[in-house]
Amino acid sequence: MVRINAQLIDTITGGYLWATRYDEKMGNLFSLQDKVTRKIVEVLAVKLTIDEMEAIPKRDTESLEAYLTFLKGWQHYQQFNPDAFSEAISLFEKAIEIDPNYGRAYAALAKIYMEANQRALWCEHLGITKDDCWYRRFKYMEMAMKGPTSLAHAVASENYISSRNHNRSIAEAEIAVSLNPNDPEANYAMGHALCWAGRHKESVDFFRKAMRLDPFYKNNFGDGLGFAYFLMKRFKEAVNLCEKSVESNPENPAPLLYLIASYAHLGRQQEAEAALRELRKIDPYYSNLYSVERHFGLKNLEDLELLVEGLSKAGMD
Repeated sequence: MVRINAQLIDTITGGYLWATRYDEKMGNLFSLQDKVTRKIVEVLAVKLTIDEMEAIPKRDTESLEAYLTFLKGWQHYQQFNPDAFSEAISLFEKAIEIDPNYGRAYAALAKIYMEANQRALWCEHLGITKDDCWYRRFKYMEMAMKGPTSLAHAVASENYISSRNHNRSIAEAEIAVSLNPNDPEANYAMGHALCWAGRHKESVDFFRKAMRLDPFYKNNFGDGLGFAYFLMKRFKEAVNLCEKSVESNPENPAPLLYLIASYAHLGRQQEAEAALRELRKIDPYYSNLYSVERHFGLKNLEDLELLVEGLSKAGMD
């Protein structure tokens, strides 16, 4: 048996809109998911078209075992550190063994190797070279696109950012959002694509929606919104978000990088220098301006100059 305590809370007021408990046999978990989904729809008084209602039960896999294995893997992925990534990889690979056509699991593997490839020490921790990490990233991306999901297109969008193809990155993110408007990863990808293309203000709503859709993961998404605020020169707001992201994921260099530059632009020199020392410990690759300029394929030169200026003020050379 499985018991689910479901609560629907207004994130603005903190008040309860609805709460109930379900007890079902494990084999009926998909049916239970549909039941909860439809009840939430009723509570919110959302009017769906016939096509939209029919789309609710659709899944990326019909295997309950593969689905549950994927969810376990995703929990590890969301911890966002090398040890957790290693566990997530094993679980996603197991989900694919159970269902070789499980597109979302392939996309999740592509995402993990993409993230690891951008953090030199993480590849080493996983026991592979950066070249092998890069190869696996695209191998799994190719498999994911055979049955594309919103996650697959979200990962594709981020891949195009790294190759500085901003128009294609936005196009892939738009597909991801159209496939599942309530996918946090799709909304984050849209915000990320717009932000790096210089459309900072447009990116804010997508980052906020991603954080709202997945409040338990919002600090990971917060570094995206923090960077958008940084590029808009709203440095205090950037600091607030990036500090939370660093606290949540101390081994992730990205929010620490944005935090260093934000501190420096605010004149908080001691904090900027302390954060830079921490960055050098967790990822030496991003501890010099050459690597930052090489990696950050921002469309607008002034955006890159703002970041480099802040890091230089903090003492990075």
